[in-house]
Amino acid sequence: MKKILLLLVLNILVLNGFGAVAISNEKNTDISEMRLQPQYEIKLASGLFGYTLTITNTGTENFSANLEIKIETNANFMIIGKEWYADIPLRETSPGESGDIKIRLVMGFGPSIVNITLKLNDGMPVSKEAKGFLFLFFAQVETTTFKISP
Repeated sequence: MKKILLLLVLNILVLNGFGAVAISNEKNTDISEMRLQPQYEIKLASGLFGYTLTITNTGTENFSANLEIKIETNANFMIIGKEWYADIPLRETSPGESGDIKIRLVMGFGPSIVNITLKLNDGMPVSKEAKGFLFLFFAQVETTTFKISP
């Protein structure tokens, strides 16, 4: 134990002597040069005949993007709509602006698991899972929110 402590103290003294530990007094905090990234909030909600995606620009500047969406619904008894995929070009939106996308018909019966995968402008995909229930053409699902940046 004494040897380890001695080696630690010697390392600190030697490294400090060679200038390995340097603290800069220079401050560069010019906020005008900082650029905030655009950001979207995407919310999946229940709906009649399927799901609804609400997309909101929560950033600070106008922005357009390309959004890839994949939604998989797994239920005890599925009739239509097990998997849905779309590549949607989002028009230029201003901060705070939002729009809805209706997901095509989902039909089945029983408890369901909904897997949602989103990818914005060839970025990294973001996935979430939500629990729900299908009753014929009514799709009940937990409201699931994504915050995603390009």
